[in-house]
Amino acid sequence: EKWRGVKVARYSPQKTFLDQGVMASPPGNVENFEVGAGVPYSGLNDVTFAYGFPVYVSRPMFLYGDSQLRTNVTIKVDNEVMTNPSEAQYETYLLVEPSSGLTISGHKRLQASFSVYKCVSNQQGCNPGLFGGSLANTLAPFVPPGVIIPQYYMDETAEATDKQVDQLKMAMTLNHSAA
Repeated sequence: EKWRGVKVARYSPQKTFLDQGVMASPPGNVENFEVGAGVPYSGLNDVTFAYGFPVYVSRPMFLYGDSQLRTNVTIKVDNEVMTNPSEAQYETYLLVEPSSGLTISGHKRLQASFSVYKCVSNQQGCNPGLFGGSLANTLAPFVPPGVIIPQYYMDETAEATDKQVDQLKMAMTLNHSAA
């Protein structure tokens, strides 16, 4: 692959790096799925323990995640409805010039999603006080519990400037001519 005329190696996380495998949606872990504990779908990383309410990290627009995350859901970005996420637009990657090891371009893209805790006070193994389940139902009575709602995604990006690319090309040319 070439980037601005420089040969690069592309590195990105495996498509399955957020998959929870058999721990995800039924039939893998029906008990956790039914009480709203654990990870409900592949492609999500549950970070609830760090925030005290259901928070999930995924790739933007649930790229490579369980297809149920995008079923019967409308996700809008800048008033445009997103139907199928584009790998080119939402993938995390680094472009590295192999002979020098310099990273010349990269994007780290992640999405945060929330949900209202799915809990019935008399349900076995459920502690509504743990995540404020009753409070969540009071503040958001029309939000169905257990629905994962994207809140935002971020794209941390950096790339070499034209001047830096020219300097790299010159250094590579000098290195090849000296060999």
